[in-house]
Amino acid sequence: LNSHLQSNRFENALHAALWNIQKLSPDEGDILMKYVYKAMEITPEILNLDLHLSNIFFTCYFARFGPGSIIRVFSDQSRL
Repeated sequence: LNSHLQSNRFENALHAALWNIQKLSPDEGDILMKYVYKAMEITPEILNLDLHLSNIFFTCYFARFGPGSIIRVFSDQSRL
């Protein structure tokens, strides 16, 4: 997952995250969400690549980490 994120292969990272989301620690979940939001900031059309996959990701992510992770990402002062 990290190698996909670091090389800006966001769609591959999303696929990997879906398969491994239950294995992520809360800190790793926060980092993943930072990259997801950064990718959406850089290329907003990334969500249009596969809207169904994006919906599945956010549903799985929210079920695993809840709203706290998203709040932490938005309130964190450090930016990617």
